[in-house]
Amino acid sequence: MVKTTFRKHLYIIMSLAIAIGCLFGNSYIPRAFAEETIFPTRYSGESTISGQNMVWLDNNQITVQHIVTGEKQQITTTPKHKRSAFISGTLVVWLEKADSQFDFNVYAYDLSTGAEKKLTDTPGPLSAPSTDGEFIVWETGGSLFAYEWATGTVSTIGSGREPIIDNGNVLFKSGGKLNLYDLKSGVIKLEIAPPGGYTFNSFVEFKGNTALYYVSKNDKGRQLALLQLGGTSPKIQYLTPFNNSTRFYAQLAVGDNYVAWVNEDKNGIHQLMGARIDDGTTMQLTQSEEQLIPALPIAFIGDTLIWLDGVTMKAMPLQIEKSVDGPTNFKPDPPPSPAPVAIIRPEFPELDKSLAPLAPLRKSDAKRVKVYADGQNVTFEEQPFIENGSTLVQFRPIFEKLGLGIKWDAETRTVTGSKDGVTIQLQIDEPRAIVNGVVITLEAAPKIKNDVTMVPLRLVGEATGRKVIWNNELRKVYIIDPSSEGKLYYSNGTLRYEGQLHDGKMHGKGKLYREDGSLWYDAEFVNNEIEEEGKFIQKGFVEGNDMTDYYYVGEIKDGIPEGQGAGYDPSGEMIYEGSFKNGKYDGIGRFYVKGMLLYEGEFAKNKYDGSGKLYSQGRLLYEGGFKENNRHGKGKLYDNTRFKILEYEGEFVNDKFEGYGIHYFKDYIGEWKNGEKHGKGQDYRRYLEYEGVFVGGVREGYGRLFISDRQIYEGMFINGVPEGTGKLIDYYGKITYEGQFKDGKPLGN
Repeated sequence: MVKTTFRKHLYIIMSLAIAIGCLFGNSYIPRAFAEETIFPTRYSGESTISGQNMVWLDNNQITVQHIVTGEKQQITTTPKHKRSAFISGTLVVWLEKADSQFDFNVYAYDLSTGAEKKLTDTPGPLSAPSTDGEFIVWETGGSLFAYEWATGTVSTIGSGREPIIDNGNVLFKSGGKLNLYDLKSGVIKLEIAPPGGYTFNSFVEFKGNTALYYVSKNDKGRQLALLQLGGTSPKIQYLTPFNNSTRFYAQLAVGDNYVAWVNEDKNGIHQLMGARIDDGTTMQLTQSEEQLIPALPIAFIGDTLIWLDGVTMKAMPLQIEKSVDGPTNFKPDPPPSPAPVAIIRPEFPELDKSLAPLAPLRKSDAKRVKVYADGQNVTFEEQPFIENGSTLVQFRPIFEKLGLGIKWDAETRTVTGSKDGVTIQLQIDEPRAIVNGVVITLEAAPKIKNDVTMVPLRLVGEATGRKVIWNNELRKVYIIDPSSEGKLYYSNGTLRYEGQLHDGKMHGKGKLYREDGSLWYDAEFVNNEIEEEGKFIQKGFVEGNDMTDYYYVGEIKDGIPEGQGAGYDPSGEMIYEGSFKNGKYDGIGRFYVKGMLLYEGEFAKNKYDGSGKLYSQGRLLYEGGFKENNRHGKGKLYDNTRFKILEYEGEFVNDKFEGYGIHYFKDYIGEWKNGEKHGKGQDYRRYLEYEGVFVGGVREGYGRLFISDRQIYEGMFINGVPEGTGKLIDYYGKITYEGQFKDGKPLGN
């Protein structure tokens, strides 16, 4: 890989040429290279040049020689087998055998400091390493690694094969493609797929935006391809014809303006070849006779090629003129034009005959039972549950809350609570209790659940002199002191409130009545204000509907439903569950009619608004967008008769088809307006029959009609038939008539 500038290299080479009084060429050798034979034994791919230094493998040791002074330096001494020496800048990299048979390690040596490093922690079957003088890259087991020499850090590039680096860009194979990866930004700049039918092979040389790569195609053989990687897509020139030769030389050279390689001439003799990078014009550079060791390119210094003639290194300035006949490109001839193909009529999309989904079952509204004692929520490790109409709770928290001392008899499995002359005895699995010596029959016996003792709540509360109130809608149990209860009245003497009071205010559990005596709220109060949850009973008309005795159970804010809750009709049948805002359905919810789900989705101010699903007779009728109770936006409509399958999918406006949509029963795909075909669309009878413009459901305007499989009309339509300018086309696309039409028929021959 050549890293110094063209002008500097040219100066060095021309200085050598003047010193011996000759020009570079095939027949002249600079004195610096003639003083000794520097390649007594070498193999293809094992000698590279960077700047003024050349590296190669000599008697299993890595040797570096200055190409001007001839000074040599052996930088390794170990007897272990080495291979794949490579140099760029002042860094030399190579593979060195590990202890196992097939495993190697990557080594690097800095000529400027004399520092040597082993870059791999674990040996393995590694690829040849590559360096740009700053980073070293290699591959093992399909994973690519990069080592930054200055910092000593190793990073993973990704998955791939055969990486080679130049100026921070890594070219590698992955998934049959070439990838150009920017090592510093971590971004793949270019992903190069092989042309159709081709495969990228091995043997690559890469510099700047130019790469040389062997490609193959089926059984035709291999070609050498020049890839120009600048821009967003590569330009590919094929420098050689297909060749089935068993020997391909991995030693390739890439310069600023030219590339070089070895290829057989017409007599089957390997010759040195060159080509221009800009247009791929090729030239044979040597006229060698048969020899045991073919010439090989090593590197470019500017436009001068350094190459091996047998075991002797030579320099050859290149000047390849553009071909007057155009660039050489051995890309295979394109296949012959295909025979005419008949026009294919599209088929209407297959109808999904699956039945519309069933409406989901109503969710169980059985919430957890909550217990409040003296106005405070009692928490339990094991949640309360209801059995035979009795609420059972974990005994210890409720006993402690009510101030009962606790005693447990493990032998008889009896729990005893006592306080101020009150004694309660409860025995596990016994449907009896003893309160102050009196036996009381229980609806549900105490029991052990998940290693926790559960006892009847009402018995315990009433035995301590409290009043126990069960609110079924809110699923709450209130244990209150009867002395805290009282009543408030309106000025006319009718009952206003009954329940707990504090300082003459509604405070705690209670019921609020209207002046006519009807129940208004059954809720919790704090200083005359409704707190958290409650039951709200309506009276009168709401938006024109008589809502008397309909009621709401759930969260309340400022005296109206707000948050999560449910609405019920006077018989207790749920009609809505979900989110409320300002007393109205708003947010996500479900609406029921006679116990059957009618709608689920988004609401706004008591109306379907947003995304939702509408059901009919227990099956999905429509899913999609809604606006003020109308289908609006994209959606799917299911047949509501005996078929129960998808009928239409597309856009709606105010409950009608409007916009783009597919009607599976009408075999139509296209635009709609006010429920009719309008705009561009396609009519089918299994296969496409007409495509063009519709107005008010009628073909009107420019369109195309398949009269049969062998004849097509293309032109103007009026009132559904060809009328005006048009043409007839056969099924190969050939025009058979062009002119005026009247009442669907051509006026001429």
